[in-house]
Amino acid sequence: NSEPFTVIGVAARGFAFPRGSEMPGDFQFAATPEVWTPIAPPKGGPDDLAIVGRLKPGMTYVASRQDMDRVMKIVVSAIPGIRSFRPREMLVPLRDQVVGDAGPMLLSLLAGVVLVLAIACVNTAQLLLAQLHSRRRELAIRAALGGSGRRLAGEVLAEVLLLVVAGGACGIGAGIAGLRLVRTFGAERLPRMSELTFDARSAAAALCVIVVAAIMASIIPMLIGSRVQLLETLRSGGRGAGLRSLSVKARRALIVGEVAGALVLVASAGLLIRSLSRELNATLGFDAVHGVTFEVSLPPIRYPETQRRASMDHTAAVPFLTAALENIRALPGVAAAGIGKPLPLSGAQEATVFTPETALPPLPPGSASPIAQFTVAS
Repeated sequence: NSEPFTVIGVAARGFAFPRGSEMPGDFQFAATPEVWTPIAPPKGGPDDLAIVGRLKPGMTYVASRQDMDRVMKIVVSAIPGIRSFRPREMLVPLRDQVVGDAGPMLLSLLAGVVLVLAIACVNTAQLLLAQLHSRRRELAIRAALGGSGRRLAGEVLAEVLLLVVAGGACGIGAGIAGLRLVRTFGAERLPRMSELTFDARSAAAALCVIVVAAIMASIIPMLIGSRVQLLETLRSGGRGAGLRSLSVKARRALIVGEVAGALVLVASAGLLIRSLSRELNATLGFDAVHGVTFEVSLPPIRYPETQRRASMDHTAAVPFLTAALENIRALPGVAAAGIGKPLPLSGAQEATVFTPETALPPLPPGSASPIAQFTVAS
């Protein structure tokens, strides 16, 4: 805007705080700011600033809210007209502001992932039980040669670790690819999604999950494999009635648990799909299927605003907007075009004070004038 500035630093690539999607709806600015400039709030305004602060050591959120309430009482007593503008929540924890109402959704996704992991562990355990049943004579011979139950259980655990590590490696690769896909096409739909990365901490967490999954999948097979009925198995020619009985009971129990988990997972997915379908098919009051919107910010040095008592005049912007509408309407495939502010469902709002034309009882002393929200449209 033809104003001189001194660059005091360059942030790392990808740094952005706060993002437009993480702030209240009426704070309209770029989702990823490109340049930060210092501001000096003028006296009496503006009233649309979001302030980020750090609490002193030992200062709690509750105590800071109480102190803010004390300060606001002083401000209201000094400026009676500010009472109607006072927001309900003066202080909001940064985590709540950034995450917002996405917390339950993220927890639901985490629960779904854990349930899928549990089902995969049950599948692995069933496969091992079937393998143990076919290897019952081998296990009996190992036990006859001096193999302890602990050693046989360790062998089962080693086999499970081999399977789980291979599956975990494939899962990590799929996770990295999926993360890149989500960051590319849906970075603004989840808080801080564009800042997520797979680093050493992620690898350590994945390793912990792999170990836990291996333990979960090997508990029952290890217990059964370490309880080989030596004499009975050898006398039966490897048929292993005792081991077979334990294996069948365990497999039946695992099947029941697997079916129950799958039912919960399918039912939850069905509810989510139904909710999403309702959201996508919600009646908006207008047809937005073939609509396209975009925002234009005019540099104030070329298109200055003239502040009047009851309105703002944008005299220099009128020719630009008029020519832009004419050019857009002349584009092939464009049926109609218009200008509006704010856009529908954007969360932003415009408001102004007004004076009723009809006679109303006088306002109490110190009270503010009534406020109405409005939308500007061509």
